Amino acid sequence: MATTINSSDLNFDDIKTSLKTYFASKSEFADYDFEGSGLSNILDVLAYNTHMNGLIANFALNESFLPTAQLRTSLVNHSLLFGYIPRSKTASNAELTVTVDLGSGAGKPASITMPAGTQFTSIVDGVSYTFRTLLEYTAFPNPVQPNLYTFVDALGQPYVRVFEGELVVKTFIAEITGDRQVYVVPDPDLDLSTVAVQVYDNINTDNFTSYFSANATSGGNAITSITADTALYLPLETYNGYWEFNFGVLGVTGKNPVNGEVIRVTYLRTNGIDANGASTFSPSSTLAVTGFGSKTLNTVVRRGTKSSFGADKESPESIRANAPLSYLAQNRLVAANDYRGVIANGVPGIKSINAWGGEDNVPAKYGKTIISIVYESDVSAVQKAALQTLIKNNLTDPLSVVGVEAEFVDPTFIYLDVITNFRYNQSLTNLTRDAIQTKIVGEVNSYFAVNSGKFNDTIRKSKLTSQIDASDPSILGSDIDIKMSARFTPLQNPTTGNFVRTDYTINFINNIQSPLMQVPSISSDRFVVNGISCSIRNAPSHSTTLQAIDIQGNVVISNIGNYEPTTGKVNLVGFLIDSISSGNTYLTITVNAADDSTFKPLRNTLITLGTNRSVGSGDVNQASSVTGTTN
Repeated sequence: MATTINSSDLNFDDIKTSLKTYFASKSEFADYDFEGSGLSNILDVLAYNTHMNGLIANFALNESFLPTAQLRTSLVNHSLLFGYIPRSKTASNAELTVTVDLGSGAGKPASITMPAGTQFTSIVDGVSYTFRTLLEYTAFPNPVQPNLYTFVDALGQPYVRVFEGELVVKTFIAEITGDRQVYVVPDPDLDLSTVAVQVYDNINTDNFTSYFSANATSGGNAITSITADTALYLPLETYNGYWEFNFGVLGVTGKNPVNGEVIRVTYLRTNGIDANGASTFSPSSTLAVTGFGSKTLNTVVRRGTKSSFGADKESPESIRANAPLSYLAQNRLVAANDYRGVIANGVPGIKSINAWGGEDNVPAKYGKTIISIVYESDVSAVQKAALQTLIKNNLTDPLSVVGVEAEFVDPTFIYLDVITNFRYNQSLTNLTRDAIQTKIVGEVNSYFAVNSGKFNDTIRKSKLTSQIDASDPSILGSDIDIKMSARFTPLQNPTTGNFVRTDYTINFINNIQSPLMQVPSISSDRFVVNGISCSIRNAPSHSTTLQAIDIQGNVVISNIGNYEPTTGKVNLVGFLIDSISSGNTYLTITVNAADDSTFKPLRNTLITLGTNRSVGSGDVNQASSVTGTTN
């Protein structure tokens, strides 16, 4: 039987071994020294070439599919098949209260206009950034202070929105050279949301037609049908990060510029995320007011806000997740996934989003879609409220099924307390036990940093254990104990500040351990009742009844509620306290999970790391001791 070369492994050494095995089977190379001859060099080259060809083929195959592609250009091209345009850089922006004082004098105007492009400067981390208005704003006199004029937005609110970046204009002369027209803007820092495309009849006229983006998702700007007269363009990211503007096939996919027309593309070149956090703004110039000369603009940032929503281009993982969702949504909101995809793509400042039907809510809310959002850390409470209004007005109301209303709920957190017990062999490391403990604490922190904080994240005990065991060669084995904690804020009388007697239900994401004979499944922070420092536990002897006990374990209140092992609910009935011993505004309830192998968020619940501690002992040949470090 003929000897064949094993081609199932891409490892260099294995390939070379397969080649030597093949040559050794041939009579021409009987008793040949493959390592001590020049043939060894030839085998190295052959193995290297085979290895590289295999890697290239593997890389190319991976780049052919959205789930496995690694290069941004591949992900962008795949997303086009879903009709999805990855987000560009996004300009940081802020809402300012802008006023101008005309002082004394007669003949004051009924209003004052501030032109689009008015500039303001701010400093973030020692770097100066320029912000500007993209719209024209009008100011009206204050009824109490008629000398003071305040600029208002289109809704009459006393705010002016400014965006960070340089205003850039690119001009092209239309020229039909094929089936479609493509014009490239060589700028990777373009903010697609600020683009305005105007097509002029020729270079000598002010008459123009405004073109709109074909991928707009906002209800008022969304294009739902295309005719030969539809003025639209399609922006696409190129392989080198630039942006091309496509104007389709004449008379088929919309109205196209014709020969000699002038295409003007106006946009912001932005620094994106770097400009977030600006809190003070200074006008770059004065404002000319007819009859009153040049006047200084006075600016104040809207209370509780800083510049935010600046972002880099959409990340590869975000593209991978959002492109299929966008395709399924088809620019309408029916299923819960539709809400996730459309909102994530159309709204800045969102880190994670989840949505579910009201029928799946607890309690059920029929006729509603429930939405929960995790915002980026620099988004203030005022901005969160504004974004929810934006989502409702521009997305959920115009795109959802008639009769279905969107409702927003805040995320809630389940804290996982992780205690790691490990054994190690001191002879296999130069690190002390304390250093290994610190290293393990770091591994736990690292695992949670990657795998928690978003709605779709899942914590798996087996993966965490494997990561810990691989962190140092001296670790012989580890065992992890994971408990669930949740926080709730007891209700207070807003007038007196005293706590109020009421009921509470705390929902956990996993079933809770069934009650045991002596070891409690439920515990809590300490609090004061009738002057006695207490905590919560379930009663001994397999009971689900909850009690308040003092420091010595004596029962102070025999029944303050119960817990439901199979539903993960902890119920406090008529719960009333004097104060919280820790000084916090909240109390923490800790439970033992019935199954601590996997923790997966549910609805608006997020997982995050609570207590992180490691406890180590030496191997069986060494004296052992126990220490703990808390992170």
